[in-house]
Amino acid sequence: MKSSLPQVPSTLPQSNLLIGGSLDDAVHLAKNLLSEEHHSKIDTENHPDVHLYRPEGKSQMHPMASIQKLVREIALPPFESPCKLFIIEDAEKMLPSSSNALLKSLEEPPKDTFFFLLSDHPELLLPTITSRLYPHNFEQKEVAPLDLAPYLSHAQKREWDILLEELSKLEEEDPRAILHGFLKIGALPDSVAKAQKALDHNVKPRTVFLQLFLEKLQRSHS
Repeated sequence: MKSSLPQVPSTLPQSNLLIGGSLDDAVHLAKNLLSEEHHSKIDTENHPDVHLYRPEGKSQMHPMASIQKLVREIALPPFESPCKLFIIEDAEKMLPSSSNALLKSLEEPPKDTFFFLLSDHPELLLPTITSRLYPHNFEQKEVAPLDLAPYLSHAQKREWDILLEELSKLEEEDPRAILHGFLKIGALPDSVAKAQKALDHNVKPRTVFLQLFLEKLQRSHS
């Protein structure tokens, strides 16, 4: 019997890299591929043909077992829609072995399969992965820098207990606003970039921000 499912649109590449994109961006693309009757299940992450993979565990990496599960899912037919969609958040956090396990699937995906790899740091992906993906660049929204002058004052006065307590409260703020704030008070761009990488690797924000203040003081007295 002929299937009554709609045809999969052919305008979107099957293997996609969303640079600076969010999960909402991937969901928007997924909804464009599937009819409206599927949207509510996508929104609640309950759609059997939309598979979401996030970093796991203390290391916040994609374990090999997770990617192996993904590869097995690729081989299965869609359950209730015309295609299967695989969304991988923080794709740069795949181990090299996990990335290699995906190569063939990304290069020659089944006709009913779409991939959306999300990454703010595509330079950390294996070149063999990025070469198989169609890039979509998403503009990052501008974030107002946080005023760090009061924190800097505590550091300059060597009021470490007060500073550490205040830095703990900063963990509730947008880290981009904080890092922009450090640039405003004269932190070196290279230091801020290193701080961003440390945050991406789950170093405690308080430790990262304290190091930036210490570097700022050291430069002020040199």
